[in-house]
Order: sequence, then C-alpha cells, then structure tokens
Amino acid sequence: MEAELKEAINRVSQSDYGSEALDILYAAAHFSTENMRAGMFVHFVSDPIRLNAALQLLSQHSLVDLMDSESTFTIKSPVQRLVRKILKEQKKQMAVLEEALFVVFSHMRDKTCLNHIMAILRHASEYDELIESMIGFPIFLMDSSFKENNRSKAYAIANSTMELFIKTFSHQHSVTVRLQIELAKLFFAHIKYSNQSKGVEILLRYQRQIIELDNEYDAPNADLATDFIILNQLIIKLQQLLMKFNTLHSAAAEGNLSKINNFIERGTDVNLEDTNARTPLHEACEQGRLSAVELLLTKGAMYDVKDALNKTPLQICSNEEVRELLISVKNAFKIVKAGRTERLSELISEHPVIVNAQDSSGHNLLHQASWKCNTAAAQLLLDVGVDPTHVSVEGRTPLHVAASKKCVGIVQIFLQSVHGKKLQDFVDAKIPDQGTTALHIAAGKGDVEMMKCLLKHGAAFDIRNNNGETPRMSSKNESAHHLLDLIERCFLGVSKGNREVVCELRKVKPEECLAIMNARDTQNHTLLQAAVMNKQKTIASDLIKIIQEAKHY
Repeated sequence: MEAELKEAINRVSQSDYGSEALDILYAAAHFSTENMRAGMFVHFVSDPIRLNAALQLLSQHSLVDLMDSESTFTIKSPVQRLVRKILKEQKKQMAVLEEALFVVFSHMRDKTCLNHIMAILRHASEYDELIESMIGFPIFLMDSSFKENNRSKAYAIANSTMELFIKTFSHQHSVTVRLQIELAKLFFAHIKYSNQSKGVEILLRYQRQIIELDNEYDAPNADLATDFIILNQLIIKLQQLLMKFNTLHSAAAEGNLSKINNFIERGTDVNLEDTNARTPLHEACEQGRLSAVELLLTKGAMYDVKDALNKTPLQICSNEEVRELLISVKNAFKIVKAGRTERLSELISEHPVIVNAQDSSGHNLLHQASWKCNTAAAQLLLDVGVDPTHVSVEGRTPLHVAASKKCVGIVQIFLQSVHGKKLQDFVDAKIPDQGTTALHIAAGKGDVEMMKCLLKHGAAFDIRNNNGETPRMSSKNESAHHLLDLIERCFLGVSKGNREVVCELRKVKPEECLAIMNARDTQNHTLLQAAVMNKQKTIASDLIKIIQEAKHY
C-alpha cells in the first residue's frame, strides 16, 4: 500500500493544482479522522475554485473521500499514517505541523474543530521545537488583542487555549504548565496598571488544581518542578493584583454609587466574578443595597448568575425591596417568552431599571423577544432604549437570533433602529465560534425574504465565515443562490464596465432591486460606489435612476 500511496502522491504532484493538493493532504494527515471542512484549508489555498480543484484531484487519486456537498471530506486513518511516515522519512513533518498549528489556532473557538485541533497538538508535541509554537501562537494572538485594546478577545482566547491544553495533555503535563506560566506573564504585563481583572480570573480559575498538583507531584523532571515553582510565584503575584481589582465588589457591597459608576465607566466588567464566582450584584443583594442593585441592573448585570455555592443574587437577598425588584426582572423574561406585551409594559413602568438586565447567558430581553418572534415586545423594548446590538456570552446579538427564527419583522425593526457605521457593524456582526453572520444564517435556512431585508440594510453579500464560506456557499436553496449570484454578477459587471448590468437590474422587482443596490461587498462598497470607484460614470448615472425608481415604486 505504501508504494501505491507514493505513486499516487507523485501523480498528484505532477498535475495542475498538485502543489495545493499536497499541502492539504500533508496537513490533513495530522487531523482527526472526522469530517474536515474545505474552508479550514483556505490558509493553503485562498481561492475557492483552486481549493475545490485541489480536493477533486486528491479524490480522483483516492487520497481523500469527498462528501456530497464537496465542501467536506474525510481521509482514512491508514492513509494518514502512511503520509505521516513519508513526511518523517523526508524530514518534512515538522514544517507541515508548524503550518497546521497556525491553521488550527485560527479555528480555536470553533467547537466543531476541537478534535482536529487536539490531534494536531498531540502530533506537534513530539517535536520540542514545536512546543514553542504551540504556546507561542495563542500567546501572540492574545498579545495582539491586548495591544488592540480588545481585552474580551484576549480573555476568550486564553480561556479556550487553557481548556484545550488541559483536555489534550492533562493538567500536569509540562506543556500545560508552561502555557500557564506564559499566560501569567502576559496577564501580569498587560493588566498591572489597569482595572481589568477578567484575565487574572481566567488563570486563577485553575488555581486550586495547580496548587494541588504542586503539592502532590513527585517530580522526576527537575525542569518541570522548577516550572511549578515559577508558576506558583506568578499566581501569588496575580492574587495580590486581583485583590486591588475587586473594589467593584466592595463598592457594590457598600452601596457606593459613585464608585460603582467610576469602575464601570473605566471598563470594569459589571459581571466580574471574584474567586468565589460572586458578582457585584451578589454583594449588593446580600447587603440589601437597593440603589446599587438598580444601578447594576441598568448597566447590564446578570440577574440569575450563580456563585460557587450555586446561589443566585435573588437567593441571598436580605432586603424585601431588592427581592421584589429581582423577581420583576425574572418575570420580565417570562412575560416576553409568553408573549404578554401589555403586562411587560406595566412591569417596565413599575421598574424601569429592569430593561437592560441580562440572564446568565448574557441574553437581554431583546434576545428573548427574538427567540419567541414577539415583534410587539421587541418594538416596546426598542422604544424604551434596550440595545439591539448587545452581544451574549456566546457572541450572538438579537439579530442573529431573529434571523435563525425567520422573524423578518423583528429583523426589520432592529435594522431600522441602528444607524451609520454602527449599522454596518451590526448587520455584519459575526458569531465568534464559526464567524457566522445573520446573512449566513438566513442563506443557510433558504430564507430569501430575510436575506433581502439584510441586504437592503447593507449586509456584505460575500463576507466569509471562519471556514472561508460565503453566504452563497452556506446555502442549498436555489432562490438564495439566484439572488446572491445576481449580486455577484452585478459587482463583477460594474468593475468591467459591462452595461448589461443595468439591463438586468431593470428586469428585477423593486424590492429585490433595492436589496441588490444596497448590498455591500467586503470592501464596504455598494454597487453604485463600485461604479464610481471604477470611473464608470454612465453606469453610475443609470444606477442612480434605478434606485430612485425602485424607491418610488
């Protein structure tokens, strides 16, 4: 079989797209045997046509098995083993793994890729030289996020990496310990002079396990024992640092509204957890600080989050007014779910501070209204100032939820309530784990009316998710394909000065025409802007007339 495989690889190497095909094969040999999405390999082949051709070439030589969609493939375990053996013999495996590490870390937050990532890490751990890369890639991503002042992204990467390494190697593995040391150093460097403590909390979440390991570990390896000592010293520093950050909790317990406002305005997370998983809302509720509870809810506190003892703020209330307020928040979520909009209006009139409250998943009342397609409740909540761009713990906005539930009416009022640059960010917002936008969701469900609504408000028609897939690639619906293909043809035609674009647009119904004209590409250009950019004055003039006609239809 080895001779046959080498012959197949040789034939592939001599074919068109052979180089790209072998890059994919070599990397895939280190993945798990589960389904692999073609989009994971855009690092090797960025052009979708060449990527598909490379996969077809591998399939023709029986090196991979393409699934029905042709955007997913598998590779048999015996083939993987032989490819890895060949790469080792040729001393190419380490270089391949280094590239593969870069690929998998870019998909680190995609839960469907977890087993692939773990497989790559296990293979890479065989090379001491790659351990630096295994730790270095996520540290680099976190460091870059800190420098961009995107702390939430840095914390998410840290959390995902820590859990991944523990699951792959165990707590006591030297690679895991070294990662924790680098995390500790990075957090200490970036957080030392700020009031942000979430990164410290992520590391300290594993504190007890680390200390226990240090106490129990009979180290046969002096370097590893030294690593434990270094890590514990850093943890002590971080604990001391954390004590300075917990002042939001003490301010909440004291009911000091000025301090609470100051900390939140300077960036402290209103739902910051201490080492006992208690939030400022827990502290304020336990001490019966009604005004502090009202302020924290106004700032988006999670009303039902549980501490380390499995207690919610409501369960530890010491004040009847506070208790009544939290019950009102709880009832508001239930009322929206039940569709009782009139009662919701009454409840908000009684307790205006409840409108910005979140549940433990980071969902606000607009998320809940979207889940139930409750348009009346959504409009009421927008009218009282609830933020439709609010992002849940999983990274979903109410728009993502409404698109998934095919609630075009709610999507319409959401998009009408947001303006300017904020609208563009909102309509193209991605769910982090897969990079999915609302348009990807609508296209995947074949919801053409939803797609038109999103495009009409400036959605990017060719935006890609974390797997390199556009909304067109995410859909199997012919009507969805027709609409997105038409938009792509129009943009291509305008760039080439093809006046047939104008003729084609005049045949389209006004509603669809506005969707096409307002759609944007990933350069943030509309069709009209693309015409102007390409100095197609006649076409631009015709497009303006078409827009005016469609609006007045």
